[in-house]
Amino acid sequence: IYEDLSDENLKQDLIKNFEDLSTIVLILNNKIEGYLSYKIKERHAKKLDVDQLVVAEESRNKGFGKMLIEEAKNIAKKNNCHRIELNCWLFNENALAMYDHLGFEKQRIIYEMKTI
Repeated sequence: IYEDLSDENLKQDLIKNFEDLSTIVLILNNKIEGYLSYKIKERHAKKLDVDQLVVAEESRNKGFGKMLIEEAKNIAKKNNCHRIELNCWLFNENALAMYDHLGFEKQRIIYEMKTI
């Protein structure tokens, strides 16, 4: 499910998503530490929908995820979004803990059934 998160793969992922999504990139000392890609959507209410939040493995637990979320919150407020939504795999316990710590609340569960 997770690809190699080397600088080159992060750059290629950013390029691939550039057309459809807006992206916040966190760069320190000419190194991509992480990024958050998002799209503002409106159905019943305006929301900022996080497509991906990635922090390089060696850069985790340094507050970079929080920094990216804080910038997303600023963008959401400027665009009159009522909320920020994101998805997270249940096995990604570190990310789940971070989202809980940052004040996100669980909203729904998606079920799957494998057929092959």
